[in-house]
Amino acid sequence: MLPDGEEFCTALAAELERLPGLGVPGAPAVAVVPSGLGRDAVSRGAVARSLATARAERLGLGAGLHAGVA
Repeated sequence: MLPDGEEFCTALAAELERLPGLGVPGAPAVAVVPSGLGRDAVSRGAVARSLATARAERLGLGAGLHAGVA
């Protein structure tokens, strides 16, 4: 988690509340919380996606698995 992650999330949540049309009347607000996945979560996701694509498209392996990767 970023050192100021909690403060950033609080400020972001406050800004999101000000935007019109983001919420459904009567629905609970969406919580903005710092991620516990670590600093390299996006990089790991990109590598996993690339590997799944290479396996499915180039090697013909795991085509069913590739279908679930967004």
